[in-house]
Amino acid sequence: MDSPLCLFLVIFALAERTSAGRCHNGWAPFQSNCYYFSTSVTTFKEAMINCYGMSASLLELQTYSEENWLNLQIQLRGNNHGVWLGYSDIQKEGQFVTLSAAKVLQYTNWSKGEPNNVNGIEHCTGYFVNTKSWNDCICAGQLHYVCKK
Repeated sequence: MDSPLCLFLVIFALAERTSAGRCHNGWAPFQSNCYYFSTSVTTFKEAMINCYGMSASLLELQTYSEENWLNLQIQLRGNNHGVWLGYSDIQKEGQFVTLSAAKVLQYTNWSKGEPNNVNGIEHCTGYFVNTKSWNDCICAGQLHYVCKK
């Protein structure tokens, strides 16, 4: 245990244990938040309701590092498609806001040419693993979801 690597591993393990201790069973810690990854797909509305029922909100990404962590977590869980994000432009077309506070987005990572509101019915937001970016989607579509608290 004299090597710097061993010391780092011990500190990392303790930090992980402390961090994980703040999250309920079934929730994954990252930085100062806890995340719940659904095991089934649902509509945007159902995802919102499910998160609210767990005293959480549908995931609103804040940073590039959080998005990279999300991508890894999604893939580790065998979801190679994507998840709902907590953003919508249902109130005003083209103005995506957070569901939690109706605030304009501070961080975005739209796919090239998105959001594009195909057929005038794409008002919800999804994160997609294959492009590592966001797309506006039909709210009645089916995706996995992530809750954050």
